[in-house]
Amino acid sequence: MLGDLPVWDLSDLYKSHDDKKITSDIKDVKSISKTFIEKYKGNLETLNSSELNESINYYERINQILGKLYSYASLSFAINTDKSEYGQHYQKIKELGSEIYAQLVFFELEIMNLSKQSSQDHLANKYLKKWTPWLRRIFDRKPYQLSTDLEQFIAEKGPSGRGAWVRLFDESSSDLRFQ
Repeated sequence: MLGDLPVWDLSDLYKSHDDKKITSDIKDVKSISKTFIEKYKGNLETLNSSELNESINYYERINQILGKLYSYASLSFAINTDKSEYGQHYQKIKELGSEIYAQLVFFELEIMNLSKQSSQDHLANKYLKKWTPWLRRIFDRKPYQLSTDLEQFIAEKGPSGRGAWVRLFDESSSDLRFQ
């Protein structure tokens, strides 16, 4: 029966879990994130719509790299739960994502805290047209905003919170065999 299961081709993401491109992407996302933080942290209120568009594109690039890394790690772990090296790689990527997201939490919080006039001006601007639904969602969350410290804490605890229990369950249940 197990031989009848589909086999995923993850080579569009990476060739294998030892692919040098994974190491390169990890290095790149750390570097890009650091530059992003230096450039934009504490400065969003001063950006015009064109510059805000540029910052959101930059933020999207970081999320794309992390998404690719996470997708490959989680999918390869899902089909190789019996191999510890895949679990270790998956955990490493989850920790990397949590570390970077905790550092980047300022971005959405600063957007959320733009003045009402500034947020309305940005929403009406042609440069940000494609981001309007995303920006609206951020502005709508403002009443539920936590402090930056609490938001960072939530992002940092990801790998040791609920996700860790899910991973433990996946690893434990992958060893089960039934007649």
